[in-house]
This record gives sequence, structure tokens and C-alpha cells, in this order.
Amino acid sequence: MSSNISKEHYQLFNEIQNFFYNEMTVNLSDQEVEKLLVFIQETVSPYLYNSILYDVFRIIEKQCEHIEEEVLNLEKSQKHGKYHYN
Repeated sequence: MSSNISKEHYQLFNEIQNFFYNEMTVNLSDQEVEKLLVFIQETVSPYLYNSILYDVFRIIEKQCEHIEEEVLNLEKSQKHGKYHYN
């Protein structure tokens, strides 16, 4: 394994090797783990990214609906208040 890798990359590398060894009794070499990481980056990552992006969009959309309701509630209370301007 190259010495130019980040700590996170190294941890991920070890987790993959441990998973394959513990769950499938397969001992992956560093090169095999690197190939697997490239595969995941190219095939799985875009799917996960888009799924997360969609989830974030839905959360923001719900928050915007909540804000819209709050603004409308404020507007209604002002219309019925003592001072009404048009």
C-alpha cells in the first residue's frame, strides 16, 4: 500500500480487508482491496450520492413547507390584529 494515503483511506482499507476475512474467510491483498475500492467508487458511489442528495432535497423541501406555514400563520395573525395596513 502506498505511503501517500490518508488516514481515512487506510482505515477503510483495513475495514474492507477485515470484513472479507471475517465474513467470507477471504484474505484480500492490498491490490485486490484497491480494485474493490475503485469498483465501489465507480459503480456504487454515484447511486449512494444520488440517494443521499434526494433525501437532503426532501428534508429541505419539508423545512420550506414548514417555513411557508409559519409565514402564513404570521400573516393571518397580522391581518386580524389591531393595526391592519393595505
